Amino acid sequence: MGWWSLILLLPLFLLVTPALQLAVGWGRQQRARVRLEEERGSRVIPLILSMEAVATYGIPLLRFEQLPLAEELVAAVAATAAGRPIDLVVDLPRDVDLDVAPLAAALAAHGASTTLLVPRRALTGGLTLAAVADTIVLGPAAAIAGDRPGHATPACGAADLRALGLPVEETLPEHLAGYLASFTPPQRPSGRLPFFISLPPAASSSRQPSHADDGVVAAAVVPDDGVTRAGGRG
Repeated sequence: MGWWSLILLLPLFLLVTPALQLAVGWGRQQRARVRLEEERGSRVIPLILSMEAVATYGIPLLRFEQLPLAEELVAAVAATAAGRPIDLVVDLPRDVDLDVAPLAAALAAHGASTTLLVPRRALTGGLTLAAVADTIVLGPAAAIAGDRPGHATPACGAADLRALGLPVEETLPEHLAGYLASFTPPQRPSGRLPFFISLPPAASSSRQPSHADDGVVAAAVVPDDGVTRAGGRG
């Protein structure tokens, strides 16, 4: 193979490597989900705001935030057998642009028990989901709040939820930590990455997220040295 052949193959490697990275990450998530489902005897549905990174030869090219669509979540509940329990794993900051009402209705209509697993936070739509869950399992410092995006409702801990008459447990499943480790938490780029794609904030949001908190910023493909806002979901 000559030098010209290697040069011609280089663009192919540049295209294939990111796709392989995403496929490997997706496979790792699926294996961790299966282990958690086997432990719990349930169907695990994630509602997690996460971040994916694309790099070639160790050079970061793109990072983007990822969140399931409401329609996908409802379809996952509908596809679950009526007698199979559902574990909804939630990790959401405030002001995520997601209407959880259809998901809550689908969970309420499900023919088996539903468990809300909140290892850290469910600050968007958390109380709506908690109201329809048969059991709520919280992490040591987990909080639930935020039924209305843009309206900073107080966060509720385990004691607050029990005072509301909701069934709360505080022992997380053994394999949940491994499942969560397969998701990369969202964060603003700290280096000079070429592009960063984030989800839009809630339309009614009245507060501006800062780099100090986990708020979601407007969807954009932005160079690190400037912000160009664009509509739509990344």
